[in-house]
Amino acid sequence: ITSSSVTCIANIITTCQESLKVLWLAFEECENLNDECLQLRSSTIGSFTNLKDLSISLNSWNITNEGLAELGKNLLQNKNLLNLKIDLSGCKNIDDQGISPVGVLMDSIPGLQFLTLKLKGCDQISEQVREDLILSLAPKLKELVIE
Repeated sequence: ITSSSVTCIANIITTCQESLKVLWLAFEECENLNDECLQLRSSTIGSFTNLKDLSISLNSWNITNEGLAELGKNLLQNKNLLNLKIDLSGCKNIDDQGISPVGVLMDSIPGLQFLTLKLKGCDQISEQVREDLILSLAPKLKELVIE
């Protein structure tokens, strides 16, 4: 899959942004996809005002902390989001500095009740930061899963 494929998919999805309540996007094992592709995808996600359930698989993407920050910034626009799943498994360029702000970002989505973060293979994210995420997010959510 290429960045132009991601752009095409983003354009198609945008046509139904007003009515879309559930969106699951999975481009797994796409090591050639990077921050630029993620920016295209996340800016589209930010325009879905009625979205309640969002699942994004970035499994093995070549993204950095900056790309993850851009995704977080766009997620903040989804004030109606109840359920969020983000799979960062195998994203080897994400580290403690990149994942730490997730707690603050998720706290800024007022209706969020369910959060799943998949971090398997993210070897640069320490156990301490994972524990800090659990401590900061668990009291605010009905369900938190960090794998």
